[in-house]
Amino acid sequence: MNSREGARVKCIAHHGTRCKVCDVDLGARFGPIATGFIHVHDIVPLSKIGKAYVVDPVKDLTPVCPTRHAILHLNRGEPLSVSEARSLLKKYSG
Repeated sequence: MNSREGARVKCIAHHGTRCKVCDVDLGARFGPIATGFIHVHDIVPLSKIGKAYVVDPVKDLTPVCPTRHAILHLNRGEPLSVSEARSLLKKYSG
């Protein structure tokens, strides 16, 4: 397991697999096929930190569902923050 995979595992071990934007648990929503499935988002883009920086899986990574992960990266330039995406979801949800 490389350090990136290890950081992902530690992030999920700490934060769980519930999306930090929409609060969905994909396993609860789609059953066993999706149990434990989640993307992990870099809070600070890798392009903004130096190669010598050691990622802290708890502080620097956060679990987000695939749809919300894509939304975070739709913003031109800097990705949206989790709180910005959560605000948009709240604003535009029925």
